[in-house]
Amino acid sequence: MYVSIREDILKAAGYKSIAEGLKDLCLDSVEVEFFRDYTVYKPGSWEKLQLTRDNAAPVTAGAFGSAEIKICAFLLHNNFNCADQAGEINWVIDVVKTADKLQIPAIRIDAITKGEREESFEIRINRFVECMKKVLAETKGSRVQLGIENHGVQGNDPAFLQQVIKRVGDERLGVNMDTGNFYWYGNPIAKVYEILESVAKYTKHTHVK
Repeated sequence: MYVSIREDILKAAGYKSIAEGLKDLCLDSVEVEFFRDYTVYKPGSWEKLQLTRDNAAPVTAGAFGSAEIKICAFLLHNNFNCADQAGEINWVIDVVKTADKLQIPAIRIDAITKGEREESFEIRINRFVECMKKVLAETKGSRVQLGIENHGVQGNDPAFLQQVIKRVGDERLGVNMDTGNFYWYGNPIAKVYEILESVAKYTKHTHVK
């Protein structure tokens, strides 16, 4: 196990760049958000590095490798109930393939979807399961693990997480365990520990608070 940090935390803390923040904290590893427009933050500033489907891996490797910074995971803010679901799935697939080429072991998948407060449990489960099955099928053989974060209405429902993982039935799919989110969502601390234990075996990546 090793310690890393989200680049967004470094930005919020007022550091001028990923590199500056990591140096100050004596870290060499960062979780990087891969934005929907195929950009990531540059290591040396908060400007965006523009990528394409074809050059994402070599360009990212060049930028972060030259700065001697390791990427522990990509973070996605996907929404499988958006207007262009096919495009959303293809973007996630591209990120998985990029991570595989860069030997990045994990990707954080967002549980939040449009309408999650209004739609029934089964509708939401079925949609998420089908989307994840497509991503995993198109990246079969990849070593990259996918962790659904306990985030939002769906992600903070242990039944949702467990049912998605069970119905997809792929060992590469699990949870991105945020140790604070179940508490912030309103669960008493004793219940939080119980929930964490129930989903711990599915953990692929963690956000520790």
